[in-house]
Amino acid sequence: MNHLNPLLRGALRVSSLIILLSLSVVTVPAESADEEPKSLAVLNHVTGWSLGAAGYHPAVYLLLENVSGRDLSGVTLKIQGKFTDVHTLEPSTAKLEVRRTLKPAQQFRLAVIAPKSYELPREVAYWPVMETKLMLRAGDVGDEGTETLLVTRIDATTETQDDAFQRLNEVTSYKRREHPPHHAARKQPAATARPAESEPVTPLVATAGKIKSVSSQSGGKTVSELFNRKGLPGLGDDFYEFEQAFGMPQITESKKKDFTWARFKDRASDTDVVVCSKDMTGKADLIVLQLPKKKFANEQQLFAQARALAGVMKGQSLGPPKKSVRYLASGRLEITTCQAQGYRMVCLTTPEDGAGEAAYIITLNRMPQETSALLLEQSKDNSALKGFPVLKP
Repeated sequence: MNHLNPLLRGALRVSSLIILLSLSVVTVPAESADEEPKSLAVLNHVTGWSLGAAGYHPAVYLLLENVSGRDLSGVTLKIQGKFTDVHTLEPSTAKLEVRRTLKPAQQFRLAVIAPKSYELPREVAYWPVMETKLMLRAGDVGDEGTETLLVTRIDATTETQDDAFQRLNEVTSYKRREHPPHHAARKQPAATARPAESEPVTPLVATAGKIKSVSSQSGGKTVSELFNRKGLPGLGDDFYEFEQAFGMPQITESKKKDFTWARFKDRASDTDVVVCSKDMTGKADLIVLQLPKKKFANEQQLFAQARALAGVMKGQSLGPPKKSVRYLASGRLEITTCQAQGYRMVCLTTPEDGAGEAAYIITLNRMPQETSALLLEQSKDNSALKGFPVLKP
């Protein structure tokens, strides 16, 4: 057996080498586990899904503070948000560049919205599970100067930008959120008792790509609540779904041949939602709402929000808007139409009333009949459409 000794000795030497190498390995904690903020600290954040023209986008809304101890005014802040679907590992990256007045200890708000859009199913349990990592480079630095701002998951809730910032203000005012364990903020005992700063904190809104906010400066919170509510029914859904969302209809109308109408009230926004079903199917083929014109910057913004009512056809993209005019006994009727493959959205603009207020009548129609002609015909002696002043031949 002496001829095996060299082999055994070689094996022992290899084993000893492996043991020595394993002992020499130094375990380095993850960078995000104990990294202190060098330039900006996240004081608070809220997350959700922002409605854009093509669908819903995961978004993070932040309250940031300059903790660098130096004036960062005019310094380019390069912020990257990597949004990842936890199940498919599909990424979507938002890149922002911010330059602003930013003195030491000054705070500001920021919106980071993923460029990729998603179609959200009605059941929240089937929404994508999204995780985001936000990173920062302050000034002209390389990889070594990259800072981790935040790692978090996106809440399963829809948010307009205005509502998100309002909620951010509320949670910051009454209960400051603890920094996550992977982002240990520098302790500042006097932070909660800091006196008012000489320069007011102004909101900074930055979005990725061409994503637009779903609410205008004049937009009302109650209107956005209607389009962003969970479980909002739409085209193709049964009258029962509308009952679950809004309660029993205030008015039903079935005198017109082949058409059944139901008028629901969304009490949160004080908006009437009129639903029409053809051929006694009980499925929504036409939806009509009347909304104050001042709540929207233009028809395109209204289309972006009202798309939430497309129901089973929400995944279809809308074409460019086309305008038309009708001259009726009641006055000039302006019509803007966006066509999708299986339905179309039509906006009718009413003239100003005695108080100088104009309104939009927005419709979603999956029937072949022209929307304006159908409404003008069906509005005669129709109690469900009573109070829509433009619907008069």
